[in-house]
Amino acid sequence: MKALAELSTYLASWLRELRPARQHAVVLECETLVEIVAEGRGEAAALGATAHRARIADDEAGILLDAILADGVVTPAELSALRRARRHISRSATLDHDLSERLIP
Repeated sequence: MKALAELSTYLASWLRELRPARQHAVVLECETLVEIVAEGRGEAAALGATAHRARIADDEAGILLDAILADGVVTPAELSALRRARRHISRSATLDHDLSERLIP
């Protein structure tokens, strides 16, 4: 998230000002905030990667379904592609569920 990156930059700048002033208690608090923001940035990156994997699964399913439905007829030979599309949809749904579990407190 851009907000977390901006906050991280702000805190680093603040720390550079605090250290020479020997404000040790405030430095400790600021360092704690830096760690919390770093954890948040790591979690945001992990959530983004999960969302990306879900999107890829959606796209794969869409490609398969579009190819099957292009001629308006579903043949028995296309059943295996329909099953693959269904697996992609299930994978996306699982990833979406994981995202919602991690995002909603």
